[in-house]
Amino acid sequence: MYGFTNLHADSAPERYQFAMAWEQNIPLIPAFILVYVSMNLLLLVPLFFARAEDVRILGKRMIFCTLLAGLIFYFFPAPVAFARAQNIPEWQGAYDFLYHYDHPNNSLPSLHITYSLLAIFSFWDRLQLRGKTILLIWFFLICCSVLFTHQHQVLDIGAGVLLSYFSTLVFKAQASR
Repeated sequence: MYGFTNLHADSAPERYQFAMAWEQNIPLIPAFILVYVSMNLLLLVPLFFARAEDVRILGKRMIFCTLLAGLIFYFFPAPVAFARAQNIPEWQGAYDFLYHYDHPNNSLPSLHITYSLLAIFSFWDRLQLRGKTILLIWFFLICCSVLFTHQHQVLDIGAGVLLSYFSTLVFKAQASR
């Protein structure tokens, strides 16, 4: 669905811009791509710390968020406000790989933020304060990384947080039935 909506957005007659003018001053910090891709590791953590039922609910929430975000991407195509970075010494290969798979059209909501927060929600209750602190710092760094790699804007982050929270309400209500 993500790829389809990106193709659709490439030829959409109308595109939306959710960036604020001041965001053009956010610097590109190439090394933040390491934090950006760390989301993939975060998605593995529930397999080790969450209960099987929590992982099943996480899967449902991720599917729900992907479908809902896909509808938003389709009807409100929103390209990233930043130009794609070129000539990034020592990091060009990583950015070329990212740009090959991640087109700049599906920015709001940020699924990077949504999936990260959903993973954290899946085992949050099982952690002590130290673990929660580490996860909050990791999540904060992921939020920074989507900005410093110029993959998203601030509103994309907020929309990603809201989408993940909304899905937890939907599936929490479903689990209590």
